[in-house]
Formats: sequence, structure tokens, C-alpha cells
Amino acid sequence: MIFRSKRSQLVNTQPPTAGALPRSEPPCNLRIERAWLLTLAAAQACYPAPVFLFMRCIYCQTRAGVLRRVCPACARIVAVVEGLAGRFGWTELIDIFAGEGFTKAEVDRVLDAEIEGAPTLRDRLTSCMANELMKGLGMPGRQSPEDVRRVRHGLASGGQATWSAGEKPPGNT
Repeated sequence: MIFRSKRSQLVNTQPPTAGALPRSEPPCNLRIERAWLLTLAAAQACYPAPVFLFMRCIYCQTRAGVLRRVCPACARIVAVVEGLAGRFGWTELIDIFAGEGFTKAEVDRVLDAEIEGAPTLRDRLTSCMANELMKGLGMPGRQSPEDVRRVRHGLASGGQATWSAGEKPPGNT
């Protein structure tokens, strides 16, 4: 009789027969096939899946799926933002998001997500809209998403983003 011990090794309780090879643990693919026959809870307890299979969305932290970094809802929001950035204003984008069936909280969560210290999608949208406005006025658009991020962080930390008349700009002494 062969059974699985607590250490997950096959143990043969019968005496070996003459000419028989000793039994070893079955190959990995056989163990995986048997795991599918067990219930889900038992399969996870006996054969835990690798951690990278259960990815979380980088924007909303919900389950994104197997080997995916972005869930389908956030991917649709990012696709709208990247496809329409700079061509529409905020009010048109709000109408488009409402037409797609997204709530304000879902859109804000994606637009305000800082991933690995990079500028947010809202910073990219703001810089793109500012550059389009400047180009429409005949001036070169030089606003980068990093500039918008720097201003946003400066305002959040309690500092002023601008200086008043008569003051020297910071950094110029």
C-alpha cells in the first residue's frame, strides 16, 4: 500500500518484491494532473500556485487575472485617456467616461495612481492639454508631466506653486 506522508512523500508500506524497482515520487506533471481532481481548497493546500499567477491591478489593486498587470476596467479607462489626451477638455472626458459606465471614484483612482514614482495619468493629461492650449495660442508647449507632478507635490506639501509680484523666483539668488 502506498500513501502520502505528512511531508508530502510517497511511502511504500509493502515489502519490496524481487526484481522490482523502488517507487519514487511521480513526475511533476502527474502531480499537477492529480491536483485538478482534488477540490479547489485541497488543491491549493497541496499544490500552491506560484505567486506571480495571481497579479493585482497596478491602479486599483483588485485581481487583474493571470499574468496581467491591469484589470479590464482600468485598461479601458487608460485606453480612453491615451486615445483622447489633448484632443478633448475635462468636461468632454467626463461625458465619455460616463458614457462608458464608469463612476467618478473609478476614474479618479486610475487617474491619481502613482506607479513607481512616475507622473500620474492626470499629470500627463494636464500637461498634454496645457501644451495643446499653448500651441493654439501660437506659443511653444513646454509643459512636461514631470513639471505638473512637481507643482502638484509643491502644492500638497503646503508650499506655494507661484510667487507674487516683487519676489524673486525660488532658485534665483
